[in-house]
Amino acid sequence: PLTRVLYERGRFDIEDSLRVAAIVAGFAPAIWAYSMTHVITRAFYALKDSRTPLIVSVAMVVLNLSLNLILVWPLGAAGLAWSTCVCAMLQNVVLLVMLRKYVGHSVDGTVLKGWARTLALSLLVALVLWPITHTYPPQGLSRIHVAVQLTCMVTLGAGVFLAGAWLSGAQELSWLKRRRGAKTTEINAD
Repeated sequence: PLTRVLYERGRFDIEDSLRVAAIVAGFAPAIWAYSMTHVITRAFYALKDSRTPLIVSVAMVVLNLSLNLILVWPLGAAGLAWSTCVCAMLQNVVLLVMLRKYVGHSVDGTVLKGWARTLALSLLVALVLWPITHTYPPQGLSRIHVAVQLTCMVTLGAGVFLAGAWLSGAQELSWLKRRRGAKTTEINAD
């Protein structure tokens, strides 16, 4: 639904949307990894070690190129996305292992619990949304109906995730409340 709503117009047709959707699906599993790489790299810089992330990054570029050449044949352009996804996740694992040299276990039980909760809630959202796209396949709907479908899916997915986070006692929600409370206090103080 997302690729149809964002891109499908003019000469960009349903077949193009399906190809782009397959590519986006390849990038999506590593969204967390693309963000996390920056955080871990900054930790190395703070420790005055810019060499380790550079070496790992170069190794991942070589691996990514190799995987591109392997995956592009069976998966087409989506193979390039999957290659980038795998390398981004692997880069984080390698960097976290190497960070132990400086800080011991940088990922403690609290972080692992948060990751597990996020993964479980993400899978729950996927489980809730999957029947919608299979009952009403986006390629069989008009663009307006796909836009409505996408809006409903985003709203439902966000609601399920937030409700699950609240029911499971996610600390992150209290962080948001405190931050919002601090901003309200700042505004009232002005």
